[in-house]
Amino acid sequence: MTRYAKFRRYVTMLSLCAMVMPLAPGVAFGGEKRPLDWGNVMLLHDGTPVAVTLFNNQSYRGKVDGLIKADTLPLKTKDGPMAIPRRDIKTIMTYKPLLANPGAYIAVGGVLLGSVGGLAGSAKQLSGLEGGNVSSGNPGTKLEIAGIIVAAGGVAVAIVGGKPRSVYEATQAPAEPPK
Repeated sequence: MTRYAKFRRYVTMLSLCAMVMPLAPGVAFGGEKRPLDWGNVMLLHDGTPVAVTLFNNQSYRGKVDGLIKADTLPLKTKDGPMAIPRRDIKTIMTYKPLLANPGAYIAVGGVLLGSVGGLAGSAKQLSGLEGGNVSSGNPGTKLEIAGIIVAAGGVAVAIVGGKPRSVYEATQAPAEPPK
C-alpha cells in the first residue's frame, strides 16, 4: 500500500469520526446533564435567542429582553416585547440561528477549498495536454483533501453548535383555579 493510499485511509477515518462523534454527546463530551430548572434560565444573558413553549401549546421565538426575574421571562419577539409568567412556561430551549452558526461557514469554506483544488489540478492537466506533455501525479489533490477535511470539521461544528439545547422543563402543569 502506498503512502498516498494510507494517507487517504487515515483522512477518511478521521472525517468519519468527526461526523459521528457529535451524534453521541455523552461519549464525545462526557459530562452529566444539568437539571432543567429555573436556575438555568436565570443564567441566560440579554439577547440570547430562545424558543418558549407554553402549557397551552403556544410557542414563541425571540430573544431574552433584559433581566430575568424569579417569576417572569422577558422576551422580545417579532410581535413586540412581552413578559411570560413562569407558571405558564412548559419548556425553554436556546438555539443558534443558521447564519450565526460558525460551522456553516467552515463547511462552505472547505467545499470551496476542495473545489479550487480540483479546478486548479484540472487546469494544470489540461494545459499540459495542449503542449503535448502528459503530467504525472495528481495536481490539486492536496487541496481537495484539505477541503474535505475542513468541510467535515465544519459539518461537525455546525451539528454541535446549531443543535437546540433545553434549558428549562416544567415538571407539571399549573393547577386549575377553582371555579
